[in-house]
Amino acid sequence: MSEFYTSDVRDLLRCQQSMAEQKPITVIGGVDNEIKTFTGVVQAIHEDHGSKRTRWLVAILDLE
Repeated sequence: MSEFYTSDVRDLLRCQQSMAEQKPITVIGGVDNEIKTFTGVVQAIHEDHGSKRTRWLVAILDLE
């Protein structure tokens, strides 16, 4: 299981669809000030209220 941040609304929508349908996706997200690619099924999405800009924390069950 991995966690990453996204601030892109289009990626958020794809993550929501993955979680609803339990289908894998490949998405780019930020973790530890690095941009990485994640592939898997999204398990949870939480809005990060502590950030200065709107972003979401995504938990994904890795397939790789």
